[in-house]
Amino acid sequence: YGQIRIDPNDEKRIHVISRSIQESTDGGKSWGLGLMYESDYHALWIDPRDSGHVLLGNDHGLAISYDDGKNWYHPDNLPLAQLNAIGVDMDYPYNVYGGTQDNGSWKGPSTKKGSSPIRFEDWEEVGGGDGSYNQVDPTDSRWLYNESQWGNIQRRDQKTGRSKRIRYKGGELSAYIAKDRSLRFNWNSPILISPHNSNVIYHGANILLRSDFRGEQWTEVSPDLTTNDPVKIGEFENANYCTITTIDESPVMKGVFWVGTDDGNVQLTRDGGKTWVKLNDRITDN
Repeated sequence: YGQIRIDPNDEKRIHVISRSIQESTDGGKSWGLGLMYESDYHALWIDPRDSGHVLLGNDHGLAISYDDGKNWYHPDNLPLAQLNAIGVDMDYPYNVYGGTQDNGSWKGPSTKKGSSPIRFEDWEEVGGGDGSYNQVDPTDSRWLYNESQWGNIQRRDQKTGRSKRIRYKGGELSAYIAKDRSLRFNWNSPILISPHNSNVIYHGANILLRSDFRGEQWTEVSPDLTTNDPVKIGEFENANYCTITTIDESPVMKGVFWVGTDDGNVQLTRDGGKTWVKLNDRITDN
């Protein structure tokens, strides 16, 4: 977002790239909607020999026009996507999972029989929205946990194709309202399956959440692990801040967790969440 492109053949024609493209044809005196193909634009190239020939990059990939946006070509043969997070399962051969911006979550094979390549048609959509984390039960790949924006986690039964929303009930409010609420999920909220018991899953908000059985019930197992700074929290109109962005549990010792937040905290617990140590304070002191 936020890039500006000036037509190399007409200095009065200006494009401002954002969720939509704003265009001025009089040097910025007046503005209206410009080029359009899908939404959420990040890149624009204008042919210096022919302004009608443009390449437009957005959340859905690449779009090409030769007539100034009247008609578009979307080259599906190019492997383009905005991947927010990836995961794998333990099948043989294994499958790869990716959460993509504005295009849901997808599953594809790591290899195929014979000499044929992995094609676009080999991928299967397994989640919607702005795709994010995808974690598969390592003992039974039937169970997939994935999410879209703001912590909207679901459990997908890959045998039946059915999905169930399992987000913690304390976090039902949209990120666009109630900025003073205590529970905050990041746009990409981490999911962790315990390496000691695959029925146990963890999910990050500004607190750490634990479910003992596949997301059916949740327990808050930490205090607020962020700075909980009201100034930082209120900085953004349509986004959460002071949130957990990464979680990991020791595969050797049960109950040892590290949690990282987008506002700079690194927290450690050795007793399953009863007590926490902020490691960044120790680093600063030393």
